[in-house]
Amino acid sequence: MYTSKIFISTIFIVSILWGCIPQRQMNVAIPAQFKASAQKIHYEGLRNEWRQRPLHFGEYSTSKIKRGWKITYSKYDRNNQASSLERVLKAFNIDRANFTETEKDRFHFTIKDKDNIVDVFTKEERVSEITKIGKISNRLGQIDDQKSFQYSFSGAIIPQSITNKNPWKLFLSSQYEKRNDRKLFEIPNIPEEGIITNDIDTIKIKMIRINQFVNDKNQAYQIPFGVASIYEMRIDNEVCAILDTWGKNIWLYNDLDKHLKLVIAASSTAILLRRINESIGGY
Repeated sequence: MYTSKIFISTIFIVSILWGCIPQRQMNVAIPAQFKASAQKIHYEGLRNEWRQRPLHFGEYSTSKIKRGWKITYSKYDRNNQASSLERVLKAFNIDRANFTETEKDRFHFTIKDKDNIVDVFTKEERVSEITKIGKISNRLGQIDDQKSFQYSFSGAIIPQSITNKNPWKLFLSSQYEKRNDRKLFEIPNIPEEGIITNDIDTIKIKMIRINQFVNDKNQAYQIPFGVASIYEMRIDNEVCAILDTWGKNIWLYNDLDKHLKLVIAASSTAILLRRINESIGGY
């Protein structure tokens, strides 16, 4: 990820506030009404750096995660007209250059419960505009200022059963454009939304920023700003699942169809396995 001001500010604030909280296992605070009607399932095996080993959580298990290469490449955006600021920087032997950087990743896995199995194929892409200030030959001395990005994550979920033949599609997207009037340490609200659909049924996904956490003794803690920690999934405006990316838990509504639970579990696993979008603040 980029050494951007957004990321540095987020890490700095979270580190200070988190240091003031007793260090027990922390999870996001799930609404009590939904919590009473849902099953909590904890993901095991996500601590592996390369995340290629099979995962096991509840009655679900995956194959080994098969990954392609994570590709990153950049293009220098030439500016024929030098600004007054750039002329001043040149006088102090400092370069200011604009780049368009593209990151791409793919991975594939299968996931099963006791009776069914589905294939999951995914593609992730992020295109960013970045200004690098410093000596181009010295990357360690550069300051990266992220101006904008467009992010997309898509997947195909293909059942391997006779009774449920319709494939499902997963799609998430977000975008960001820097404001000139943003205050120091202000964490921008970058919405990430998407759907899971088989063209008959649709589940809406929305990333939610929260500021309430609970520890393993159910003691509540609150921080003064929202952190991108959960994905809320809804069917006809009713919450059917919550993915807690902080505690690595998924909450599934008890009355969901067994096949639908598998599709949601497959989608949630894919979201957790992303490598491009995995920073603590969401971005």
